[in-house]
Order: sequence, then C-alpha cells, then structure tokens
Amino acid sequence: MREVLRAFQDAVTGEISRLGYVAKLMGDGVLAYFGWPRAHEDDAERAVAAALAITDAVARLATPIGEKLACRVGIATGLVVVGDLIGEGAAREHAVVGPTPNLAARLQEAAGPGEVMIAETTRRLLGPGFVVEAIGEHRLKGHDQPVPLFRVLRREPRESRFGARAKPDLGPIIGREAELAALRRAWEQAKSGSGQAVLLTGEPGIGKSRLLQALADTTAGDKPARQVFQCSPLHRDNPFWPVVQQFAPAVGIVERAMDEADGRDRRQIRCETVDALAGQLLDTTRAGPSLIVFEDAQWADRATVELMRHLVSAIANAPILLIVTSRPEGEPRLDTTANLIQLALPRLDRSAAGALVAAIAGRHQLAVRLGSDILARRDGIPLFIEDNDQGRHRNRTCRGGSFGPGHAARLADRPSRRIAGDESGGADRLVHRARFR
Repeated sequence: MREVLRAFQDAVTGEISRLGYVAKLMGDGVLAYFGWPRAHEDDAERAVAAALAITDAVARLATPIGEKLACRVGIATGLVVVGDLIGEGAAREHAVVGPTPNLAARLQEAAGPGEVMIAETTRRLLGPGFVVEAIGEHRLKGHDQPVPLFRVLRREPRESRFGARAKPDLGPIIGREAELAALRRAWEQAKSGSGQAVLLTGEPGIGKSRLLQALADTTAGDKPARQVFQCSPLHRDNPFWPVVQQFAPAVGIVERAMDEADGRDRRQIRCETVDALAGQLLDTTRAGPSLIVFEDAQWADRATVELMRHLVSAIANAPILLIVTSRPEGEPRLDTTANLIQLALPRLDRSAAGALVAAIAGRHQLAVRLGSDILARRDGIPLFIEDNDQGRHRNRTCRGGSFGPGHAARLADRPSRRIAGDESGGADRLVHRARFR
C-alpha cells in the first residue's frame, strides 16, 4: 500500500509542479495552488490542464493486485489572503483565508472517479479551450445555496488563443491603419511569388492577434491556404509542439526523428527534421498563395524557433506570407534577410483610444462619463479598453440595457486583467485551488 500511495503522490506532484504549486500532501490527497506564489495570465487553464494530465497519469498506475486507480479533482477560483507558514514538518503550509479552499474540497467530493469538477468562476476563465459539461446546481456542504457544477471532459484543439476567446462582434479595427496597410503590401508581394516574412511584436493586449484577424478578413477573397501554429507556455520544452498539434504531416516526421535519436548526432537529426517540416509547409503553396502564422512565439520551443528561422529564407521565392507574433520579452531571433519586415505595435494614442471607446459606446449605450474614465485608466491598451465592455455585461441592469451611476463607477474601477507574473505574497490573490484525491 505504501508503494501505491508513493506512486500516486509522485504522479500528482509531478504534473502539478510543471504548472502550479504543491501546497500540501494529505495522505491520499494533494492540495495545489495555481496563481500563487507566482501568477500567470492563464492560471485557470494551467490548473485544468494539470488536472486532466493527473487523471490520465493515475489511471496508468499499476497496483500489486492489478486493480485500476482513479482520482477525483475539484478546482475553485477566487480571491484569498495568503499568510505565513503554519504547522510543523510535513504538515507545514501557508495559511489561506477565503471561501475558495472549502469550495475546492466540496467539488472534489462531488466529482466521480477520474473526473475533474470545477466551479463557475473557473469555467468563465477557461474560454472554449476545453470541453466542459454543465451538470446543474447541487447542494454542497457548507453552502446555503445550490452551487453550479461543471465537469471538464477534455481539451479542445484550437487554432489560436485569440480565436478561442474572440467575440463574434469584434467591431472595427482602430488606430492600426498603417500596420494593416504594411501587412497588405506584404501579402500582395507574397502573392506575386516573392515570399515575405513579418515579425510582429508588441506587449500583451496591444492587438497583434486582432490585426491578424483584420488581415484575414481583407484577404478572404484571395482564398489563401492558411496554417496557424499557436505556441504555448505549457509546452516550451516539447520540440515542435505547435507544429505537431496543428499540422498533420508533422506527426510522422517528428516521431521518426525521435526513433532515430539513439546513436545519431541530435543536432543533425534536428536539422533534417526542420528541413522536412519546411518542405511539407512549402508544398501547401501548390494550390495557391499561403499564409503561415506562428502566434505567441515568445513561448516557442527552441526547435520551433529554428523552423521559423529556416522558413524566413526558404519562402523567398514562394507565394507565402509568414507572420510571427511575439511579445518583446522572449522575442525570437530571426535571421535578418531582405524579405523580413519588423513591425512593433505601439500603444494607441489618445485619439485612437477615444475612437475605440466611442465605438464600444455606440454598440452598448455606454455612459459618457464611464467612457471618459476608461480612456483615462486604460493607457492605450486595446485589450484593457475592451475588457471593460465585457465587464459591462456582468454588471448591467435591466433598465433598457443602460447603466446607473453606481454601475458606471464599479466598472471604471475594475482593475485590468493580470498579464505579468507577480511573485509577491501575503496579499489578496486570485488563486485557483485544486484538491486531488
């Protein structure tokens, strides 16, 4: 029994440590935090991804009598206050105050064997990157009112983070006319057979993916072949991960390279793999002009960065537009060639930011004073400005779809979504707390 318990704990803590923080081992249970001691913009996704990986890992564990193992996972999200260490020895843990820990425990109890049960707050932060089943409201111990429960079934493959989260009504693109024109010129050159590469950089929320969507809209009439590779912070150590996920021929190429790794020079194998993948991507141009996009390249693994570098020169005489988006930190170093264009997106100036607020106000009857507050507080970051539009829906009243003064004040005071990591402790934190048993 001791060996089985140790194998279970090793499997669970191994997956958690990649993405979150192991807070406490409790016999056949494990407590984990995502969002503390370091916050990430995708902590909800990290928690659920770890939970799914854990249920799979535990199901593969062997027992002396051949019996199958399964664990139950509960995940809740909310503000907590993280305090000092309490307890002694293996029981030491940081004191956490708030209702979230209790809810995570109750969700874990409500889950079936091999199931991941999440709270409504966690569900809202996931977006459509996972397949989630609403199973209705249930009465949980310690809660006066019924609590909505959601069961996570599996991950949902997605073309890009923006595509997964974008609203159907994107509205006009504002303040990016020059950059969109530059992309259009690059596309026209690529169509003529002179392949172009664009490195599009900018801070989080600045509008890189929105600009690509605008380009896709304006080039739809050309019917280009389109291939999008979404890099992930969860897979920075997995060679060619975004390519394998989205490009079917890559699976066999990478698998063969892994099979040949023993006894051969790894650098040579990687170069051959890059050549093979680039060749397959170039073959897509046989049917006409193509658009190849690598999103969030600051998270790309080293092998994928090598592929990007190779493609910049390889497409020079092909009808391909290659676009790589990245944040300034972690920006990939691409070879400097004549066909490489570098575009850095600045923050919106006050005029463009005001036009964006006005566009939102026109769609949703936004209060004039609220629009001014948003303009003053959001510092030219399009995502932060539009976040307030989303917040409006959570705070709206039933008076003909309009805001009262109190709602306007609350919305304007909403903090911008957390983008950068935060390593501070002992303060209010949005924490995703998971219980495994």
